[in-house]
Formats: sequence, C-alpha cells, structure tokens
Amino acid sequence: MPRLVLSFPHGLPGDSVPSGLVLDPARGVAWVDLVASDLPALVATVVTLARALPQAEFAVELSPAEAALVPSTPAAAPDAAATPQGAWALLDAGQLAAAVAAFAVEGLDSAGRERARALAASTDPAQVALACQIAAAANWRSFVTPMRRMLEHADTRVRTEAVRAIGVLAGPSMLAGLQRLASDPSPDVRAAVTQAMATIEGDQG
Repeated sequence: MPRLVLSFPHGLPGDSVPSGLVLDPARGVAWVDLVASDLPALVATVVTLARALPQAEFAVELSPAEAALVPSTPAAAPDAAATPQGAWALLDAGQLAAAVAAFAVEGLDSAGRERARALAASTDPAQVALACQIAAAANWRSFVTPMRRMLEHADTRVRTEAVRAIGVLAGPSMLAGLQRLASDPSPDVRAAVTQAMATIEGDQG
C-alpha cells in the first residue's frame, strides 16, 4: 500500500491534525496510507490534507514489494531543473496526487482556467472527468455552471466526477439536479450523489 508522506520545512504541526494523519516526530514527517486502487478516495484525501496543511510538501512512498513492480530506469544524477514544478507540470508528469495537492494550494489562474475548460470540452471522457477533479481541487466555484451539463454525460466517469465536484463546490440550488441522478444506473454515480447531497446539506446545517 503506498504511503502519502508530508514533510514540513518549518516544523511539524501541533497536535491538531486531520483525521487519519499520523505524526512521525522521529522523521519529522506525517503520513497516511492510501488505497491506490480507489482514485477518488486518493484525490479526496490529498485535497483535504492540502487545504488543511498548505505548508506541507507531499511525496508518495512505495513499499519494497510495490517498488519492485515499477519498471527500472538507468540511474541518473538528480536534476533539480527537471523536477516538475507547479500543479500543471506535476499533472503532465503523471503525478496526479501531487498535482491535486498543488491545485488545492495554488488554485487556478486565468491561463489555468482556460486549460481546464479545454479539458472539459474534450471528446475524451477521461479528460472531462479530470477537469472536474481539477475544478474541485482548485475550489473553482464558477465552474459549477458549465458542469451542470456533465450530469447528463453518457460516460459514467464524467457523471461521477461531476457529482463529486458539485458536492464540493455548489450550494443547495444544485440539490434538485443531483436528486435526478439518485436512480442513475451506475452505483458509483448513486454513491457520489448520496455523498454530495450529504455534504451540501451538512454545509447548510
């Protein structure tokens, strides 16, 4: 099971840390184990931690067994200039968890919003679903309006991620739209609807 490790350049946080996060004073880090097969849960975990601990730096550690499954590459000297910087660079490098954490901290500037809109307009459902994840991580609330049409998308992934993002970004005005998906054929969509509605209603109560 991979482990998300948070380091703190300015010292460990106090005793008040998000649920599930374990402080390791001996190493000067905190960590939480991730279920790698459950990408939505991984994204939600990283977004929550990034917002709660914006001063943290994120990295993923693999167990020896997991590391053995990663294709080996010729050893090379570390190149600081080649290290991805910023949310989009991390995403382009395939580091989704780190990218989501960075979006939660950085948000989206005008160029980033245009790039996310381009993803949302893609004919590839995976790209559209990714746009929803980015919007949720970056707390891009105005994206809820174009996201409404994604609730009727033919692809289950898109409907699921749109519902999850709306649960993070929207208010009670979206409850009726979510309710229409409560009987969606996909159990993933139905579960996302239940969670999103509970989140929105909880925020109001």
